Amino acid sequence: VDEILEERPGHARTLALRGKVLFSMGRREEGLASLVEARRLDPGRLEHAYLEGFFLLNLGRAVEAEAALLRAVAIDATVAESYQLLGQAASRQEAYERSIGYFQRALDLGRDTAGLRLNYATALESLGRTEEYERQMEAYRRLTSEEDG
Repeated sequence: VDEILEERPGHARTLALRGKVLFSMGRREEGLASLVEARRLDPGRLEHAYLEGFFLLNLGRAVEAEAALLRAVAIDATVAESYQLLGQAASRQEAYERSIGYFQRALDLGRDTAGLRLNYATALESLGRTEEYERQMEAYRRLTSEEDG
């Protein structure tokens, strides 16, 4: 991994690549630290903010993940995947109204995956919104059957 840094040490893209490699190798905290440094060096780069949020969410740090993903949305508000992860981060904080808004925004931007629909349905169910929950579950079942077929 450290050989990655030799070509362009201290460069934001190099640090981000190092972070991804470390994270994928199970050295998750080191990977996150490298990515945070990349974002610090190049704060306007969407990839750095998005991946920081993704890493934090996978580390179970939902509040921090949401903050990082909000930075990603501030850079580019048209990336549906950012909203999907924001919804997951909000759900983990049991902020279901907020998560529903994020999931809906991801759908509005064209992201329609089984995982998104299932997470959306779960948030709706947590608030007792049964009819909307059923609609999302139907969409989830449709998407999973398309994936299987």
